[in-house]
Amino acid sequence: MSIDSTLLLMNAIFTFSCGGYIVYLLYLESVERDIFYYLFSSGFIIYGIEIFIRWLSDNYFPPQSLIGSVLLGASLFLFSMGLWSLSRKKLFLVITITSFFTGYFLLGAWFANLISYEMGLLCIPIAYFPLILLLVSHMATLRKTADKFIFGWSLLLLTNFVLLGLGWIADVFAIFSKVIVLQGIIDQDFIILTRRIQRELVPHSPPPDTGYGEEGGLKLITPPQVFSNIRKANWIRERIQKDVKNGVSTYIFSFQDVIPNKELRRMKWINPEKVFVFLFSSSSKKVKEEFTVLPMGITHVGATLSEVIKKHSNLENGCTVFFTDLSLLVHLFGALPCYTMLLNKMGSLREEEVNLFAFIHPETHSDKSVVSLFTSISDKVIKL
Repeated sequence: MSIDSTLLLMNAIFTFSCGGYIVYLLYLESVERDIFYYLFSSGFIIYGIEIFIRWLSDNYFPPQSLIGSVLLGASLFLFSMGLWSLSRKKLFLVITITSFFTGYFLLGAWFANLISYEMGLLCIPIAYFPLILLLVSHMATLRKTADKFIFGWSLLLLTNFVLLGLGWIADVFAIFSKVIVLQGIIDQDFIILTRRIQRELVPHSPPPDTGYGEEGGLKLITPPQVFSNIRKANWIRERIQKDVKNGVSTYIFSFQDVIPNKELRRMKWINPEKVFVFLFSSSSKKVKEEFTVLPMGITHVGATLSEVIKKHSNLENGCTVFFTDLSLLVHLFGALPCYTMLLNKMGSLREEEVNLFAFIHPETHSDKSVVSLFTSISDKVIKL
């Protein structure tokens, strides 16, 4: 394989990987989930496929210029729309759509032998025009905050126009340009976040239902020192009966078989379709049909709570979750892991209107700062 062919293949793989890397950042939520990133990741993936087809045409198959031209045009369109999404100006949208419609029309006419080769070549500058125009606008608006982004794209456009036909030299410059472009794309996260804040600061009327509905959160329950697990079960059962009447689902997280199974069964059968019992136990081997038996671990507790919250995402009614003994979790796994797990869930608890009631027994903690730690993130402390 010649050096030209090797560098062209490397260019294709790297371009495709740029799109994959942006998708990976979106998956990790390392960047804002904005349409800008979705469009650019798709553009890079299609652009990489186009370069790979070019490599195949040079090495194995006859030239497929029509397919390559369509894919290149599609990637340029996605890049242009990605840049447009940062400003959302109608004029730029009209110019972008008009340019690509004209470019594809000329491309089709050229391949159908309806126009001359020279006329058909006009589709290339026309396809690049919206991207160049949007980059100039982006540079004028953002200046230093988009230095890498503008420099990378400028270098890539110059490579495609000036170094076209120079083989591996053009591919080396193209790869280098895309490294800078990728860094610049990631830097746009700050700009996107800033624009979101600016939109929020614009005076606007809230939706009619804003302010109604109960916000979820953490409620600590501190029973008296002499408070049996049977009394605890009775208190939970009374709360479940109220929730069921209001159509609210209840999830009971019972730890280490502390609450007798017969009491859990009584709670479950208040309404089997609305009441769910998760029994976290390191000793219970027998799977009870009415309960979901899970291993006793802070990771399993946190994952189960996340799934419960996710289930009620965007539903009209939230739900109620009971931790039968938060103190037991602290004694088994430590205060910091339990605190971190709950702290990471606070945002989603509030957003999805999930009320988490957790029993904590202050007298069982020799270090009083433990109770204060959880009180600091709770919305309410209920003394029984």
